[in-house]
Amino acid sequence: MRKITNAEEVNQFYDIVNEYVDEYIIKYKVKPSNLKRYFNSDRVDIFLKKYNIDDVENIKTVVRDVIEDRYNAEKDNIIKFESFINEDMGNVQIDESGVSHERILSDLYHTSIGHIEAINIKDHKYKVTDLNKKLNVVIYSKKDVQDFKNSLISIMLKEIKLKKIDLGEINVGLESNRLVKTGVKVILDNLIDDEKMKNYLSDVLIEGKVLLIIKDFINSKKSTSYNYKPTSIYNYKEEYKEYHIWELTKLV
Repeated sequence: MRKITNAEEVNQFYDIVNEYVDEYIIKYKVKPSNLKRYFNSDRVDIFLKKYNIDDVENIKTVVRDVIEDRYNAEKDNIIKFESFINEDMGNVQIDESGVSHERILSDLYHTSIGHIEAINIKDHKYKVTDLNKKLNVVIYSKKDVQDFKNSLISIMLKEIKLKKIDLGEINVGLESNRLVKTGVKVILDNLIDDEKMKNYLSDVLIEGKVLLIIKDFINSKKSTSYNYKPTSIYNYKEEYKEYHIWELTKLV
């Protein structure tokens, strides 16, 4: 039976077990909760033999510690995710486009309202016929951009509060430069002042940045297939009478 005789060996075996457990979770897509139930039986011995660590003294304690850590992380994320859904946050929410948007397009492209065809008013998408030339466009009013920004701030705040700062290893100034394990994780949800963070995000998200995010948002609604290669994208055209317009252009 191999014995763990010092702190360095403890760290080494925790690293080894972490790697093997991650293989189950990532490669084989096994949830930590399922893994915990699995290892509550004699099957843990199969796991230890598979990786040739069954002869290490107290290795089962190491395995259970690692599994418990993964399980708690999964439980925390599930609780936060369910709360996120129940509060109906996480979706970009802007009003549907309407007649005012169509009038702006008619004026900008010097054509009649009859040549402005609504493709998807939820996504603010239109087809404009201009001198036998058909253009696909997206149009946002100043209010739409502000609504998008407000929605984005809510989404970002939720994402920030889900984050954790892992202080599991810290440098305490040892001459060897070795890191010391602490097992400490800081959950930002417990520290964030919502109003201060909203004000900060509002300052950071200047209009130009929001317009770039909207462009990415518009183009991300295309196919997400792994082999999908876009042949065209929406590019920003201009601001016209306090409305912002993107045109679909072909990629060269």
